[in-house]
Amino acid sequence: MDVRWEKISSDDTTILIRINVKVNKPVEYLRDANFVFEYNKDEISFARNHSIGNKDTDYIWQAGFGPNDSTFCTVTRLNYNELSINIHIESLTGIFVSSETFTPVIDLKFRKIAKVNTTKLEWKMETRDGRIFETVFDKDFNAYDVGEGWDTPFWVKLE
Repeated sequence: MDVRWEKISSDDTTILIRINVKVNKPVEYLRDANFVFEYNKDEISFARNHSIGNKDTDYIWQAGFGPNDSTFCTVTRLNYNELSINIHIESLTGIFVSSETFTPVIDLKFRKIAKVNTTKLEWKMETRDGRIFETVFDKDFNAYDVGEGWDTPFWVKLE
């Protein structure tokens, strides 16, 4: 599974960033996932007053994701510099993820803290033997391979 960050918008006080995923097989279905990443709390912040952000204010689930009858999804600030995005699909099929184009998962809104040009987002997901271990699974509960985008930090221009 490949992952890509995308800067959606930015103004004087906030920046909106999207997480996108893509698979290597022609057709695949995402079953469960826990995306964990770290950011510099001195440069940007998430969910100012609480550990769980407010839907539509601090984050926006993209089509097919987010809490509904067959999906349990949460966004949790693990500490002041780490976020966990947890997706649990209760349906047998899971959510379709394309190999042709990136599938948007969630938009996250960060508040700008420092007057810096760029900040870094870095994945903190455990990998073993070229696979994402106990974090991202297909419909048969097989762990996805690591793919591209997991091993390098994403530098975000804050301007």
